[in-house]
Amino acid sequence: MKKESPISVNKVKFCSFTFNEKKEIGKDLWKLTFDDRHDFPVDSAFAGIAAMVIIGNERINCERPRGVRRKVKLTLVNTTDRCEVASQNVGFYIPKDDYLYLAYADFSVRTADFQAGHAYKLVVQDLISSVMLGEYGFQLSGRGMSGPDSDADASDEEDEFEAALNRFIESCPGDDEAEDAKSAGGAGEKPGESSLMSPLDHLTGLASVKEKLLTYERVVRFNKMRADKKLPTSPAPLHAMFLGSPGTGKTTVAKMIGIMLRRAGVLSRGHVVVRERATLLGQYYNSEGEKTLAAIEEAQGGILFIDEAYQLYQPDDSRDPGKFIIETLLTALADESKRDWMLVLAGYPDAMKRMFDLNPGFKSRIPDSNIYTFDDFTEEELMKIAEKYLSCHQYTLSPDAHAALSDRLKFDYSHREKNFGNARHVINMIQTEILPAMAVRVTSKGTVDESDLTEIQSADIPQPVVSRVVSRPRIGFVA
Repeated sequence: MKKESPISVNKVKFCSFTFNEKKEIGKDLWKLTFDDRHDFPVDSAFAGIAAMVIIGNERINCERPRGVRRKVKLTLVNTTDRCEVASQNVGFYIPKDDYLYLAYADFSVRTADFQAGHAYKLVVQDLISSVMLGEYGFQLSGRGMSGPDSDADASDEEDEFEAALNRFIESCPGDDEAEDAKSAGGAGEKPGESSLMSPLDHLTGLASVKEKLLTYERVVRFNKMRADKKLPTSPAPLHAMFLGSPGTGKTTVAKMIGIMLRRAGVLSRGHVVVRERATLLGQYYNSEGEKTLAAIEEAQGGILFIDEAYQLYQPDDSRDPGKFIIETLLTALADESKRDWMLVLAGYPDAMKRMFDLNPGFKSRIPDSNIYTFDDFTEEELMKIAEKYLSCHQYTLSPDAHAALSDRLKFDYSHREKNFGNARHVINMIQTEILPAMAVRVTSKGTVDESDLTEIQSADIPQPVVSRVVSRPRIGFVA
C-alpha cells in the first residue's frame, strides 16, 4: 500500500546571504529576503544559501481537522557533480486550524561544499512516512568565494594573477608598449599614429584573430583618413563576439582593440570594463537592469567585456533573471545616440552560438565580420608561452628541463578537456608547481650561486597526473 503524508510542500524560496548578514540575524532566518529567483552570484562575501519551505497541512480539509506533528529532512544536492553536500532535519507542529508552516534552513559554506557555476537542488522528505515531497533547484554563478575577512585578499590575488597572465600572453612588450597597454589613455599621443599590429605581433598564436583584426584596423584607419578630409564615412560596426576557451587571450585582445579605437578617435578612452553574469545580477529579482546600466555607464568611452556571456540567460527557466540583463543590453545597443562604447560578448563557441541564435537582437548588432574565434594554443605555442614567461622573469630551462616541460605540455594538450585553461594553465603550473619545487630544491642546498637561482632543472617539472576517474556517459547528442 502506498504511503501518504499529511503534509505537502506548497513552495520553496531561496536567498543567498553574506557573512555580515548571517552574523546580524543569527538564527532568525525569517529576516532574510526570500523571493522567486533561482540564480545567485558567488563572490568573496558569499556565505551560503537559505531556504524557506512553505509546508501545507493536508488534514485541515478533512471532516475532522487535526494538527500535524512532523519532521522533514532537507537535503542539498549538487546536481552538477551528482552528490549530496549537506542535510538538515526540521521538526515542527501545525495546529489543526492552521493551513501552513514556514520551515527555514540555512546551508553555510562552512557546512556545505558550494561551487560557483554548479547547479543544486533541495530535496524535501517526510521522515516519518519516508515520502518524498519534492525537489527544488537553483544555481550558483561566478568565479568563486573566499572567507568572511578575505574580500581584499581575493581581489588582490585575482588582479595579480590576471596581470601576470596578460604579461606572459603579451610576451613582454617593450617599455613604451607596456606603458601604453597599461594606461590605455596616456597623454602626448596623436590618434591614428600607431598600428594595432605592433603590440599584437607580440602575442603567441591567434593567427585567425590577427588576420581579422588587421582588416578591421585598416577599415577604422581608412574611415579616419576620410573623416580628416571631411569626406562621408560608413562607421565600422563596433560590437563583437569572442569565441574561445579560457586562457586564449580574449581579454588581452579586447584591451588592444580599446587602444586601437582610442588612437583612431572611435572611442574616447579605450578602457575595458570586465563583467560576467554574477556581477550583473542584482540583489533583488528584476533589479538586474540597474547593475547592467551601471556597467554600461562605466564602459562609456571604452569596452564592456562580458565573459562567459552564454550564462546570461537560461531559456529553460522562465523565471531566470538573466533575461533582464539581455533586455537592458539590447536596449542600449539600439540607442544610436550613444556610440562611444563597444560591447564584447565572450565564451565557449558552441554555447555562445546557441545564445546568439536565441537572441536575434544580438545578430543584428554583431555581424559575422566581428565574430572572432580564439583557437586553443597548440603544444608548440604552449611551450613558447612558457619560455617567454620564464624569460620575462629571468629564469632559464636546462636542456633536460626543457624536454621535460615540453613532454608535460604535450601530455596536457592531448588530454585536454573543454575547460582546459590554455595560457592560464601554463602560468598556473609555473607559479604553483614548478617555481615552488625549484625553491624547495635550491633552499635545501648549502651554498647557492646565481645559476641556482635562475636555472630550472628537470626535477622541478611536475609529472602528468593520470586520472583514474571513469568519465560519466554523455546524455543527448552532438550535431
